[in-house]
Amino acid sequence: MSDAIEVKLSTEHVVINPGEKAEVTAEVRNAGDVVEVFSVAVEGIESDWYSLSVTSISLFPGDKEAIRLSLAPPLSSASGAGSYTVTLKVSSRRDPSVAGTASFSLDVGKVSSYELDLTPRMVRGRSGEFEVVIHNTGNLTNTYKLEGSDPEGMCEFYFKSDTVAVEAGQTGTVPMIVNPKKKPLTGPPKLYRFTVKATPIASDVKTVDGQLECPALLPKWVIMAAAVGVVGVVAVIVLVV
Repeated sequence: MSDAIEVKLSTEHVVINPGEKAEVTAEVRNAGDVVEVFSVAVEGIESDWYSLSVTSISLFPGDKEAIRLSLAPPLSSASGAGSYTVTLKVSSRRDPSVAGTASFSLDVGKVSSYELDLTPRMVRGRSGEFEVVIHNTGNLTNTYKLEGSDPEGMCEFYFKSDTVAVEAGQTGTVPMIVNPKKKPLTGPPKLYRFTVKATPIASDVKTVDGQLECPALLPKWVIMAAAVGVVGVVAVIVLVV
């Protein structure tokens, strides 16, 4: 770095959450003895996290100018939680080796959010195979505990794993089987309504509803045919007697 360029920042530490805005002012002074045109750049964070009031300045020896650095990490999983070192670099266009820098620490807060879904939402069968889908829309990896329940307490829930870790911006799926404890033998199908709950370590609990329609083991026509057969046998016995 060169003594010909002085860069001073208005702060050494910024705390911000994704979706919020903050501003840092940098004072740039030409400490050399020739007129300079300086290029201004930011290092250490993604380009869509900030904007500069200017990207180049022209200064006579001894002159100075203020530059505004506006910070606005987007509200998305791409704005990872953590601490970053942000450096403002001012370089001479005449001689890029002549440069001055100043740095500050940027702490990006945690955002824990997610979406919960079930696919399919309804299954017809003596038992049902589903997939629990969790999309982590936050900016940190989270672990979710899965549970199933139904109002009548008539179903058993089997998850391939009852916990799943999902990285920021990613989607996790867990196979699940719903098995009624008592299945209808005859008559119309029985509809079981149930709820799957995901309990994350770092955010609110969410639930998603599903349905399993369980048909009778023996179709109605089989029962009717059996009944007719019994009546026929009885009639034959009566005639014989």
